[in-house]
Amino acid sequence: MIVIQNKNCIFIDCDDTLVMWESKYINEDHTNTIIVSDPISGFSQALVPHDVHIKYLKDAKVKNKNTIVVWSAGGWEWAKSVVNALELNDFVDAVMEKPTMYIDDLHCEKFMGIRKYEIMKKST
Repeated sequence: MIVIQNKNCIFIDCDDTLVMWESKYINEDHTNTIIVSDPISGFSQALVPHDVHIKYLKDAKVKNKNTIVVWSAGGWEWAKSVVNALELNDFVDAVMEKPTMYIDDLHCEKFMGIRKYEIMKKST
């Protein structure tokens, strides 16, 4: 059994949260992309790091001593590849598959608060 001994845990998604998939975010010269290798298919994908969320993750770990878990519906392998590509290994405590369900007597907003998500603004 894995025991997380920190009451301050933050769970962060990969796709369209830490990395953006839509081509509208990619610069013409691709200078704002990273290459993430899919461990299952072996294919590589150019994705745009979501700098606002990455900074939030780093600050939450360093300044506030939170436990950071990165998850993905694409599986733990994909989450690990994204963390590696973003060079976040020193900030992330665990990776996992995105939960498909939770069972609790409370609605998640009662114990997790309101969902936090910053809108990525594309400069024109």
